[in-house]
Amino acid sequence: MCRDNRQTMALRRALSRGARAAFATFDAPSTRTCGLSSTRALSRAHNTASTSTSASEDAPIGQVDAREKAKFESDAALWWNEDEGPFAALHAMNPVRVRFIRDALMRRFEKELAQNPPYAALRGVKILDVGCGGGILAESLARLGADVTAIDAGAANIAIAEAHAALDPDLAKNLRYEAVTAEELASRGETFDCVTSLEVIEHVTDPLEFTLSISQLVKPSGSLFISTINRTARSFVMAILAAERILGIVPPGTHQFTKFLTPGEVAVMASRAECEMKELAGMVYDPLRNKWSLSSDTQINFIAHCVKETPP
Repeated sequence: MCRDNRQTMALRRALSRGARAAFATFDAPSTRTCGLSSTRALSRAHNTASTSTSASEDAPIGQVDAREKAKFESDAALWWNEDEGPFAALHAMNPVRVRFIRDALMRRFEKELAQNPPYAALRGVKILDVGCGGGILAESLARLGADVTAIDAGAANIAIAEAHAALDPDLAKNLRYEAVTAEELASRGETFDCVTSLEVIEHVTDPLEFTLSISQLVKPSGSLFISTINRTARSFVMAILAAERILGIVPPGTHQFTKFLTPGEVAVMASRAECEMKELAGMVYDPLRNKWSLSSDTQINFIAHCVKETPP
């Protein structure tokens, strides 16, 4: 146990040093557009959550950064604005993320999913989406037939996600939302075939502890998907200078460069959580075609598929 604690502290120090050093070296199915009536419904949901939800009603903090939580909740009404606003980039990226997850799960659970029709490719897979925000990924996975539970520490985000899902009655049978942290869910002893946490780990207080927490929710031999932004010179230029400060694709302050993680660091943290990284892909944006695609280039955005070890 003492040896494990020393290794954990060493990894945290290494992550911190790596972030400082890198900074110092610088000289699926697509989502559906909301109509006017649905936009009003989402606004009402946000207003209700903002005025009636006290801090005590939010999920316990756990590894959630309180400032990050407040930042995303303040924009909760904008989660389903696909064409502009702080989450438009996530909507554009979402089909690529969904395709990577779908294809990896179909390979992982080939025998179990072989008889599913393409429109319900993930039928029978129990998925948890951690840090679901307004439900962009969760809805897409549910539409592929998966049994999806989606959680977020922010009650305002969950209110918007529930309001948007209610616009499609077909989602009620296999999509559930809850304002709760991964740590609290793990304390209940719940486990899933697959856990996803996309564009979340760079916003938490302790990425190693967060990885350990979400891995507890993965069944043995189950899948864990993590996506984030690599800590490179290119990611600083594109994700912070260009996207935040010049083009305004996302609000200034959305990301902190020192919180970005390399694929190697994610692999080490996954290993500490008894998960092995099996697949890695870059997600690359083509501004000329306004389209995202999977790539071997992981210098900016990347997504990883890890598999939890089976006990001997």
